[in-house]
Amino acid sequence: MKIFITAWLLTVIIESAVLYLLKVREREDYILMVLVNLVTNIPANVLYQLNLQYNIINKWVRLALIETAVTVTEYFYIRKYMKTDVDPRRTAVAINVASFLGGMIWSLLT
Repeated sequence: MKIFITAWLLTVIIESAVLYLLKVREREDYILMVLVNLVTNIPANVLYQLNLQYNIINKWVRLALIETAVTVTEYFYIRKYMKTDVDPRRTAVAINVASFLGGMIWSLLT
């Protein structure tokens, strides 16, 4: 359980920083990002851990499928609910690339 909470918190911190850099200042937008990551991050990490244990599909295919699903899901939430005027596609890609890279760096350091 600790791994899921750590992954979620790391994602929230990284994505908050990226949203700030993208000039997102609405409190509701940060709350949206936290809640959306509860919907996307935890299932993504459960799938990731299951695949590590059972080796269902190739590592790179798994990463691509999971990250694509997360990015697309977050894109729809951003497009529909974010109050700040941002490009939802670029925002979803930016926050997810940053959090993915942050997660890779974190896993290398721990």
